Amino acid sequence: NNKIYAIKITHPNIREKIRANIITIGSILQICKLLHLLEGMPPINLNVFFVDHLNQTDLNIEAKNTIYLYEKFTNSVITDIHVPEIIKYNQDYIIESYINGCNISDLEEPYKNEAMIKRLSGFMEMLFSYDILFGDSHDGNLLYTKINDTLHVYYIDCGLVHNINQKLKYDILRIMLSLNKKQYDLLVSILLPTANKKMQTEICYNMNKISYDNDNQNIILALDPIVQGALKYKLEISNSILYFLIL
Repeated sequence: NNKIYAIKITHPNIREKIRANIITIGSILQICKLLHLLEGMPPINLNVFFVDHLNQTDLNIEAKNTIYLYEKFTNSVITDIHVPEIIKYNQDYIIESYINGCNISDLEEPYKNEAMIKRLSGFMEMLFSYDILFGDSHDGNLLYTKINDTLHVYYIDCGLVHNINQKLKYDILRIMLSLNKKQYDLLVSILLPTANKKMQTEICYNMNKISYDNDNQNIILALDPIVQGALKYKLEISNSILYFLIL
C-alpha cells in the first residue's frame, strides 16, 4: 500500500541466554551470601527482576503497551507526544508505523532544549494523567521530528511501562528534585530507607562521582535509567537492588 513500516524482532536465542544469565547471577549471589559479602544489606529478592527481563522478550507485552498509549495520546490535549501505531504483532515480532525522526544528539542546537522539555512533558503526562511510569526513557528510545515547524517526540519502545500508585508519584517528584539539586542523601533515603548508614554513604559517594564525571551532561540523563529502574522494582523488590545498579 506504498507505506513504510518498522519491524522489530527478537533474537532467536535471546530467551535461552537470559535464562543462563539468571542462573549465573543466582549462583553469584549464593556465593556472596556464603562469604558474608552481603552483610548489612536488606534481603534481596530478584524474582520479579528476572521475570521482568524475560517478559521483555515477549513482544506481545510491548505491543499491547504501545496500543494503550497510542489510544491515550490520540485523545490527549497534548498533540506533540506520540508512540508508533501498531499494525501487527506476536511474541516474536512487531510491525509498526515507521517514524522518520532523529535522536536528540542529531537535533540542531536551538531545538535541543525544547526536546528536553517535551520529553519531560510526555513523561509527566503518562505519570499524572494515566498513572503510568515509562521505565526506559533513555535517548535511544525517543525520536524527534519536526512537523509544520513544531517539534514532536515519539516514544518508540514501550516494553517497560508500569502502572503506579499515588505514593510512588510523590516519590518520583521528590527524586527528580533531589537529582536536580544534587541532594543525593535525600535520594538515597527515599530509595534505600532500610539500608545502613555505611551503605547509604557509599552510594552517595558514587552518585557524586557520577555527577563529577558527567559534569558537562545533565545529571538526570546520567542517572535516568538507574532511578527509573529502581522506582519500578521498589514496588515488589527490596530497594537494595539500587545498590547493585549504581555500583
